[in-house]
Amino acid sequence: MPKKITKPGDRRTSIDRRVVRTRKSLQDALISLIHKREYDTISVDDICKAADVGRSTFYTHYAGKDELKRSGLEILHKELRERQHLAQKTETRGFNFTLALFEHAKERIDHFRALAGNRGGAIARSEIQNILTKLVRSELTRRPDETQTDAFQREATIQFTVGALQSLLRWWLENGAKQSPQEIDDAFQRLIGNGVAPK
Repeated sequence: MPKKITKPGDRRTSIDRRVVRTRKSLQDALISLIHKREYDTISVDDICKAADVGRSTFYTHYAGKDELKRSGLEILHKELRERQHLAQKTETRGFNFTLALFEHAKERIDHFRALAGNRGGAIARSEIQNILTKLVRSELTRRPDETQTDAFQREATIQFTVGALQSLLRWWLENGAKQSPQEIDDAFQRLIGNGVAPK
């Protein structure tokens, strides 16, 4: 029987897939634990046991559970950023990422409830706020002739928009996300209005 020839890229592809599977398993384990317990009471050992992964494997990928949580949220950030860039080419309205955020949240409602609710801990809420702030700030860019008053107004607008978006998202999810993502996004866009829209 002829010996199978391994191409140079095959081993690397196999390792990459294994890394992706392990990280997903760890992230899923953390979320499943957050559904049952407060984030602060969950240990790395608990996560490893739920994911059926050894501690050494865990620490190969993450420095601790906070980094594990942040990495899961970074995937969300990447998806929203990509949606934002695509939408900016075809749409004229501002904050094009918000519909994708509501769609993502509806598809993973238990995941979002776990992260954004009290059990998810301050780190998750802070990371979600940071992600939304970066996305909003990228649309409300600084003008070359911006004065100190303009800078204050721009930052106040960013904080107001992010706070409103977070609050609306959390309220919608906690009430069962009965409205469609399009309906809740339309409500957000109407509430924000032209006074906040990027110029």
